[in-house]
Amino acid sequence: MLYSFQESPIQDVPFGTAMQTSLNNYYDLLKAQAASLNTQEFLQLKLVADPVDVSLPLNSQGTYEWYSYYNLLKRSDLEIEPGAVSGTGEVGVARISDIYGKFINRLSSLVVLQVLTPEEQKKKDQLETELDGLQTQMAILANSDFSAWRDYASLRGYNFGDMAAYNQYSSAYGVASKMERLMRIKINKTFELIKLINKTYASADDQEIINATVDYYNSSMRLCYPTYPDYTYLPTIINLNYLLGLPHVSTAVFDDRYAFNFDQSLDLIKTSQVGAFSAKYDRTTGNSSSITTDWGSSGSARWGFIKASASVTEHQQITEDFKKATEIKLSSKAAFRVGINYGPWFKPNLFKSKYIKEQPDLFAEFFNENGSLLYYPTALILIRGFSVEFSSSANWSFDYKKRFSASGGGGFRVFGINFGGKSNYTRDTKEHKVDQTSTTLNLSDDENTIRFVGYAVKKNKVWTEASERSFNNLKFAPQ
Repeated sequence: MLYSFQESPIQDVPFGTAMQTSLNNYYDLLKAQAASLNTQEFLQLKLVADPVDVSLPLNSQGTYEWYSYYNLLKRSDLEIEPGAVSGTGEVGVARISDIYGKFINRLSSLVVLQVLTPEEQKKKDQLETELDGLQTQMAILANSDFSAWRDYASLRGYNFGDMAAYNQYSSAYGVASKMERLMRIKINKTFELIKLINKTYASADDQEIINATVDYYNSSMRLCYPTYPDYTYLPTIINLNYLLGLPHVSTAVFDDRYAFNFDQSLDLIKTSQVGAFSAKYDRTTGNSSSITTDWGSSGSARWGFIKASASVTEHQQITEDFKKATEIKLSSKAAFRVGINYGPWFKPNLFKSKYIKEQPDLFAEFFNENGSLLYYPTALILIRGFSVEFSSSANWSFDYKKRFSASGGGGFRVFGINFGGKSNYTRDTKEHKVDQTSTTLNLSDDENTIRFVGYAVKKNKVWTEASERSFNNLKFAPQ
């Protein structure tokens, strides 16, 4: 019998009644081995540590380069939750590029007060609102087009990257004409906005803000990435020149995104041995409180580090087993950071602008304790070839090999790394293994499987400091 991951709820599994090991120990390990944190950087753990499909060049079928970059970009261009541990997956999380655009518009609105007439300022606000609305419409159309094309192509037996088939489909049933019309409107309104604000400003700081706004709206900062592996687009060869020649609009087969670069090549990401670790935790291991020290709040108190998708009866058996656990061994072939290089459209130095210091209330939504830009990602933390081994003082009573192997449907999560079913595996992400003896239980990824386990993030303290000054000035002002 095959088990379905969706059949049973995911529940915490208490570990070792005499052991003090917690999420903090894993946090310490990654911080030491992989994060290489710089000034004002923090490590944020992901408790949904999904596999990343990053491939070396393939054979004569073509290459995998741009889809691999897209897989990295999707994880880089995301809003960061303001906490030590993030349990959120990709779906429904805002793009940091969109949030930054809203911030830069708010900032530039203060600058143009000194130069633009009231009528021009009103026009600027109107254009920005219209551009936001167009972006939302285009995103909705692109998402519906993506889903509809997948269903249609699967039903008809077309390759998802068959451009000829997609163009025929889109002309008859898709949203190509609507998207092109909206794109033309967006181009015209963007041109109006840039023409309106792109003037000479007396202050060098103000000029920098305006230049940053112009850069943000510059179409050359964007690139259409393939939403499927490059080789599926044959006979069209997906290369940089081809992608640059595409219209800046998202469709079912290409996603128009702000361009990101990374400080490591795909080959190095795939084969790196940097940060390989082997760590053991047992009853002699002291508990750490590093998450609380770094973040001022405890991640361990809210998050268990072992979870299982199991029925009530199964969960009781598993819980009883793990009460007798005596040791954990963690190992990996590599654990390292991949630095995110934002394009010229992103200027985090503006997060320290004098306007934020002078009027912090206007920027609270970005930089307060729950702000959408309080933290931003500076690097992805990746692990390759992860393995965990549990030892017990008694025989394991539950059949973990049958229940949690890839063929069994998966559903066992350790430190956010889910040993899931076959549906999670791709050309470049191999099946995991579950080995079980009388007192030893081992779950291991293939040595080529790469997991996205966290971020290095940078924090902006300017708003907090400005708000504290405003409060103190108000508190001690003469009555």
